[in-house]
Amino acid sequence: MNKNLKKFLTGMAVLSALVISSSLYSCASKEYKEFTELLENENYTEAADYFLKNKDEIEDENLTDIVKESVDKILEYYINDKMNSENTLINLSVLLSIDAEGVSEYIDEQMTFVSELENSKLNYKTAESYYEEKRYDLAIEYYRNVIEKDPNYQIVQKKIEQTLKEYKTSIINEAELYMENENFNNAINSLNSAMDKFDDKKELQAKLDECEKKYKEKLFSDAEEYASNGDYKNAVNYLDNHVKEFSDSKDIKNKINEYNEQYENAMIEESLTDTNEFIKNGDYYNALEAIHEIENEYPDNKKLQELKESTENTYLDNLIPLIDEYIENKKYSDAYSVCNNALNLIPDSDELKKRFEIIEPLKPVLLSEIKISECEFFEQLSDHASSFEDVVGNRYNPGNLYRLHLYHDGWGGNEDGYAKIYLNAQYTKLKGTIAVDDESETGNCIVSIYGDDQILFSGTFDRTSPPQDIELDVTGKQWLEFTIAYPTEDTYGYKSEILFANMGLEK
Repeated sequence: MNKNLKKFLTGMAVLSALVISSSLYSCASKEYKEFTELLENENYTEAADYFLKNKDEIEDENLTDIVKESVDKILEYYINDKMNSENTLINLSVLLSIDAEGVSEYIDEQMTFVSELENSKLNYKTAESYYEEKRYDLAIEYYRNVIEKDPNYQIVQKKIEQTLKEYKTSIINEAELYMENENFNNAINSLNSAMDKFDDKKELQAKLDECEKKYKEKLFSDAEEYASNGDYKNAVNYLDNHVKEFSDSKDIKNKINEYNEQYENAMIEESLTDTNEFIKNGDYYNALEAIHEIENEYPDNKKLQELKESTENTYLDNLIPLIDEYIENKKYSDAYSVCNNALNLIPDSDELKKRFEIIEPLKPVLLSEIKISECEFFEQLSDHASSFEDVVGNRYNPGNLYRLHLYHDGWGGNEDGYAKIYLNAQYTKLKGTIAVDDESETGNCIVSIYGDDQILFSGTFDRTSPPQDIELDVTGKQWLEFTIAYPTEDTYGYKSEILFANMGLEK
């Protein structure tokens, strides 16, 4: 289209609009004219008051546009710093009272914009202040709060880029200074605290990896000093106190596990002194008992489990032939006692279970399975959390274990132990072990066993007496009685405790 023609048409359109506007204005009421003049002269409070008083005469289809023009003028002043935010918001609030169609929503939007822009300006000012102080992390935070509508927005984007660059340099320099002084923890914290400010974290991550590597080297070196002196506990505690400071701590945790295992092995070696002596002397039963006690404290220790397994195998290699020999010679009481005790230590042994199935129907009746008809100071020891020891160091399992007690205080306080058991002529042999309890005091006592008032066994015991195995003929006997007494020349002054272990009656 011809340029001159285009200008002519445009000019005509503008002229037409002015003519129409002038025509409409000439038709407007006197009140409308006065109202618009007040707005044009920026007398917003008077205009609002005048509108409220003359609302019915002012109604006009152009009212909304006229009020919006005033709103836009106020905003233009604010943006160009010709009006501060406080007066801007006051003037906009005044115009809110003019309830022209669509004006309220428009004014609310502009008031929100002013508040946001004012906050944005404050963020920019605060960011600049922090930047001058070289507090780059805070400067970045406030720069990023500047909104797009802020005239400073484009400047801020370049500021953020420059600040990030300077911030990264300062953080890396700070971390290197900490590392030179071996203050690795502060270096790591400084790098980690800055990491989320950057999209490109490669340099920071590389420095963090370097720092953590050197830090770990120092930690491992310090911990090894403890470990080299056998102080594994402090080596573990030292590493454990620092493990949370690393993004990847697998190697530290592995080293802690290694020291823990070494600490356990050292403690176990110390605890195994008696156990190794038992093994050396071929006493695998007591060796296994000792291992079980240590196992309660260190249930997952590999070295202890290996020792337990090898000791069990050696014990069974020696024990199985003995049990087979007892079975072959019909010594079922001995076979039962040995096999039952072994199963208490090795309950999963198929070899022991198989032999126990053979012995079970032929086993003797245990004293613990028979009713004690009458007794004094004769107690069953059934605390399965304990084992009981005699004066020469043998230990006995609770359950089929009894203690017979004797004490005279010289003032008529006599504690003579005894026990009576009804046999009903059903048994042929009584077998078991008599031993002096380690609770016994120095002095002699006489232990006797009767069958229907006929003495079957009598022996003198003191703290130098070894255990004595017995095998007594009780064929046809109705009653069995255990007694304990002082020799005639000793009537009081010491306590005697006698153990009856593994007592069984064969039919």
